[in-house]
Amino acid sequence: MMHLDQTQIRRFEEDGILFFPGLLDPGEVAELRAELPEILAMDRPEILREKHSSNVRCAFAPHTYSEGYRRLMQHPDIVGPVAQLLGGSVYLHQFSINPKAAFVGEAWGWHQDYPTWRVENRIARPDLVVVGVYLDEVTEFNGPLFFILGSHRRGVLDIETDATSTSYTLLGVSDEDVAELCRNGRLYSPLGPAGSVWMFHCNIVHGSNANMSPSRRALCTISYNRTDNLPSAHPRPEWEAHSEFTPVEARIEHSLGESGARSA
Repeated sequence: MMHLDQTQIRRFEEDGILFFPGLLDPGEVAELRAELPEILAMDRPEILREKHSSNVRCAFAPHTYSEGYRRLMQHPDIVGPVAQLLGGSVYLHQFSINPKAAFVGEAWGWHQDYPTWRVENRIARPDLVVVGVYLDEVTEFNGPLFFILGSHRRGVLDIETDATSTSYTLLGVSDEDVAELCRNGRLYSPLGPAGSVWMFHCNIVHGSNANMSPSRRALCTISYNRTDNLPSAHPRPEWEAHSEFTPVEARIEHSLGESGARSA
């Protein structure tokens, strides 16, 4: 199981994000990629479409209808470091595949993840970490995410409703706040091969532009919350905000490398 050192933990506290290029085994990632066409062709409520096309924008809760993605959610090189960063046991709050399609994948406006969970789910503290797993190579051309380093340390910013940049209303961050944060921090866009992983604080400001390239940019986002920070409201469907609070246990057979142990 991957174990973060104190330098990495301090970097997360300072920047709000850690990035591990090529962390996952290529064979594991190939299996996940092989499942994608079937998942994206499903007609079920968990599969949301883009506003201006029939392409999938989010496939929520894939761990409930895919064994491969259920195992990914329990990956020790994900669960172990997340528990370290949060300082306690964690449960799965939300899981989605975001397959930003070639040429037509739409943008996501600037936002923080935690405000939605605080307002809708009444989660008291921002003790959540969001993990991204690259299913495709992410380049500067195919709609990568942008982060404003250190912006999580500002706490929850004023909410600005964004009903234009996404297929559903987003609790966004104003252009003025983004400009100020960029003056005091710096923009960062983690690029890397399939199997790369980032872990970010739920209050870091982030967004992404449209994918105008001929290459898909599929990734998973997996959100973990501390088990002592449970929501008190459940207005959204179970597949969008889970109410199963059993701590996630790492599946040790997922450990990478010949020795079964790995450090970042």
